Amino acid sequence: MMDPSLAPDIRGAGLRIMGPRDVQIQFVAFLQSWDPAFATSKLEVRKAMNLAIDMDALVKAIYPEGTGTRAASVMPPLMEGHDPSLTPYPYDPREARRLLKSVGMEGLKVTLYQYTFAQGPEYPRIQETVAAYLEAAGFKPSLVPVDYPAIRSKVVTGKLDPPAVLGTFFMVNGSSLDNNLRILVISHKVGG
Repeated sequence: MMDPSLAPDIRGAGLRIMGPRDVQIQFVAFLQSWDPAFATSKLEVRKAMNLAIDMDALVKAIYPEGTGTRAASVMPPLMEGHDPSLTPYPYDPREARRLLKSVGMEGLKVTLYQYTFAQGPEYPRIQETVAAYLEAAGFKPSLVPVDYPAIRSKVVTGKLDPPAVLGTFFMVNGSSLDNNLRILVISHKVGG
């Protein structure tokens, strides 16, 4: 996996960037949205977070031309579960603010755990951009730099401590659902 920021240098050297397309999706997960103690259990909060972020601008800023496109689903086109009929949320910070106000959560504190993996050297830049958009829409984000192993057990067991109302977790999609189950579920259960 190459750092997308290297694309201009690679092209400048007269090389072409080749390989499979649409096989990996980066996304911010609303961890513990099943838990009523977390603000992300409210549909309005999750929708506000989606509306608050100008994803087209984020993709353009982080990924040089030809290295990234916006997705509407966490499942890439080559994977079971991909739904081509899904449409992405529009960028609408005004509606995001209205939704937060409608559930009494203006100024909601949001924790984003900032870490990187080898397959995603751009993750910290994505997280910083997401935090800036959330702040502009009325959230109070805080970035918490951390090594993933320090929070791995909490992410896997679903035991993040309030008030961490939003954790970030970037999943690397494989080429099939069974592959993802092995990587993301079964391997965690046996300590992998």
